[in-house]
Amino acid sequence: MENEREMQFCLFRNYLIENGYKVYTPSGQPSVVFQYAREVEIILENERMSIEEFNSRVNEICFLYDIGGAKQKLGEKGHRRVINALKRYREFIYPSWRTSEKAIGTNKIIPKTNEKNNEKVLNLMMVNEKTIVTTRDLKTNEISTYKLVRNKQNAENEVLMDSPLAKSLLGHRKGDIVTIDSQLPYQVEILEVDNFENDKRKKPVNIFKTQL
Repeated sequence: MENEREMQFCLFRNYLIENGYKVYTPSGQPSVVFQYAREVEIILENERMSIEEFNSRVNEICFLYDIGGAKQKLGEKGHRRVINALKRYREFIYPSWRTSEKAIGTNKIIPKTNEKNNEKVLNLMMVNEKTIVTTRDLKTNEISTYKLVRNKQNAENEVLMDSPLAKSLLGHRKGDIVTIDSQLPYQVEILEVDNFENDKRKKPVNIFKTQL
């Protein structure tokens, strides 16, 4: 059992390295690869699960430690390093959770039988035109909600697609930390991504407001 667990985390570290994460900092200290692997190991120990059970329930565990979950505070430790580590581990266990950007960047091909459905699901998870996106300023903790639009119609909190804010948010999804490329750059965390106008299965609802 112990050898199986060690092998699992060895493979996870290799997965992170293959996806561009650095092993060491410029000063020679262990970097994200070791930190993420250790954070997931700590969660595994705290949850008192076998590696098999942990892997089968990793999606449930991610929700538990993410925003709104019962263990959100633990997930946000180290500037959300814990929950980010869990999400990377979930992508390692279930490759379908990887972003479409990563799939495109590595020239991975979505199976033809599921191509349209997979593309639609991935797009609905990401910030696009007509998306209503809620962010938290990492410095001030201010929470704001915006709608990305091509042409303004004088609705509350509309943001043009060619604005620095919209350009910075495009292609990202819930949980991402994004640097807004403005005259005074700042960082925000994406709390919610709502694409109800892009999803014909959902009925429009009036949730458009700035949350204080």
